[in-house]
Amino acid sequence: MRNILITAFLFAVTTLSAQSDCNTIQRHSFKQSESKDGKVTKKECIYTQVCADVVAFRVSQTSIQEFYRIEGSNVWVDGATQKIVQRVEQQDGIVVFWKNERTAFAYPTK
Repeated sequence: MRNILITAFLFAVTTLSAQSDCNTIQRHSFKQSESKDGKVTKKECIYTQVCADVVAFRVSQTSIQEFYRIEGSNVWVDGATQKIVQRVEQQDGIVVFWKNERTAFAYPTK
């Protein structure tokens, strides 16, 4: 399992560093989760790397959540599950990736 995580991390670093049009957001990006009983929690990410076709949320020292845009489209997929996710740009400048109905990752554009 550790080798898989290391390989995934190296792939992410290589992918992100190869992108020249990337921005790093140091604050205000977060993961939001809702429990089955409706309790909502937010966890601020360490940083978020935003590129044209990849967005990577550094959730903790050992956890990265990546979303990839399918080339030539506006369809985004979860890097871990390869499932399509919903990407929403809110009027307040927040971009939200909905993994499912209870888990979202968000970052500000302003």
